[in-house]
Amino acid sequence: MWRGNYRMTEPEIRSIQLMQSVIDETEGMTLMMLTNETVVVELKGSSGRWYRVKATLCESFPDSEQEMDWMTSIKGARRKADLSAQSSYNADLCLHSKNEGLPIGDRVASLILSLHNDLKTAMQIPLLAQFIICSREDLADILIIQSDIIVTFSMLDGEGETEPFEEFNAVEEAGLAYNPYEALNRAAEAED
Repeated sequence: MWRGNYRMTEPEIRSIQLMQSVIDETEGMTLMMLTNETVVVELKGSSGRWYRVKATLCESFPDSEQEMDWMTSIKGARRKADLSAQSSYNADLCLHSKNEGLPIGDRVASLILSLHNDLKTAMQIPLLAQFIICSREDLADILIIQSDIIVTFSMLDGEGETEPFEEFNAVEEAGLAYNPYEALNRAAEAED
């Protein structure tokens, strides 16, 4: 059983080198931490939003063939300072990579490049679009943004609406079209 003295394999080391070259060659990216068991990268997306990507080595589930695997988490904010643990103006983004079989450096490199181009990526990933258009004040109540629901602290406290997308449903019922491209463009212009 793994107890915390992990050494990266040669493929993992090469993939970390690839990730480092992506960070070095891309404006707005910073490698905050790199150990054998943790990788943390902060970056600014094309929308002006900030992201912290953290990959942590952890023990795998009992039914897994691997003894350990990497878990990634993403925190998003409108301002860089809001990425700190002390700020409530950030949200966890539930984005899952489709390249789980690749070494961790390749997975992180793919993820940070997608987030760096977040306006384009948001066209394929609605939850990222929801995050980008979310106001800073609204982020204070959001715990996590998932593909099918936005979980707020109010929901956990039993306050607020039972249907989190009631406002969007009302717009659809009125026969009005919600254009996410328009909302993304407005969000990008508001940052400038």
